[in-house]
Amino acid sequence: MNILSKYESMYASGTADAEIYNTVEEAQSRAQTLGGSGFHSHDVEEDGVSRTIYMPFASHAELESALGITDNTPEEESFKSEMRDKIRQRLMQLLNSSSSDNGI
Repeated sequence: MNILSKYESMYASGTADAEIYNTVEEAQSRAQTLGGSGFHSHDVEEDGVSRTIYMPFASHAELESALGITDNTPEEESFKSEMRDKIRQRLMQLLNSSSSDNGI
């Protein structure tokens, strides 16, 4: 199990982070299942390869609200989403290089 998989199994389970899809269609279909519409995307790097992942709803905050797992303000949700992306990106940098700038 690589470190990103371990991170996702520990922290993504039961959160909106578990709602990751490889296509726009899958994300939109899940949004419809949850009673909404739309999708948003994140660019990630995995094993040295950049790719785009898709998530239901237009924003992470909307997705968490639909899943009933948020009671934070939009600003708090934006901050959490930004930090989650930075942590994910940093983990990928550490996995794919022998040196780094050590900054988040």
